[in-house]
Amino acid sequence: MIAALLTGIWPTTNIRLMKLFGTSGIRRLADATLLDVAQKTGLALGQRYHRIIVGSDTRTSSPAIKNALFAGLTAAGAKTDDAGILPTPTLAIAAKNYECAVMVTASHNPPEYNGIKLLNPDGSPFNSEQRQYVENNVYATSLSTTSWDMFQNIQYKHNAVDQHIEHILRHFQSDCSIRVVVDCGGGSATAITPRLLDRMGCEVHVLNGTPTGFFPRPSEPVEENLLELKRMIKELNANLGLAHDGDADRVMAVDDLG
Repeated sequence: MIAALLTGIWPTTNIRLMKLFGTSGIRRLADATLLDVAQKTGLALGQRYHRIIVGSDTRTSSPAIKNALFAGLTAAGAKTDDAGILPTPTLAIAAKNYECAVMVTASHNPPEYNGIKLLNPDGSPFNSEQRQYVENNVYATSLSTTSWDMFQNIQYKHNAVDQHIEHILRHFQSDCSIRVVVDCGGGSATAITPRLLDRMGCEVHVLNGTPTGFFPRPSEPVEENLLELKRMIKELNANLGLAHDGDADRVMAVDDLG
């Protein structure tokens, strides 16, 4: 990578053998190939979009993938903000102040996977033309950086969660004084859902609220993965249970009977 930055030319690899985009962004095992894809995705995005915000979930590989993205984005001359760990919907709200947003996550996939979701300012995913632009550049035989004196610094913007909470609270006028168990699944919901419910007036009990990068249960919040949540709802006589996946763009609601 250092040699590539010094020469301004990034060599190609065998990543053309894989399909880059799936149904929801780029996802694959967190390995050297994904790091390479992240660098080249960042360089491609930075050449078209000049104000970009980047967030990530709690996976152990997310800092490495994010830093690979930053290497490409800043070397392309893009002004980039690091939003820290947050849910994908939170980043989608924050994207309105940028030309695009990038989320490092593999959503509900197991922790050994990671990926990249690309969002427009209105929170929508990249369309087919935008995805094709990224693929063409990732698969290019060489990619050029901007001039060395135009490389940008990374800025840290960690108020996106607060802004999302305020955005949601504007739609709730009454005091929600109910008892809720929140299963964060060890994912990025830990950054927002318990705080939001507390602000809404709920009595909040948190399950799997420590983000270690290793999900304490399978990340997909389907019924067979929520046995502990169902048990805790009954034990606490709670009114409601909520469970998220790794990047908190999915939620399962469980009633007071579990």
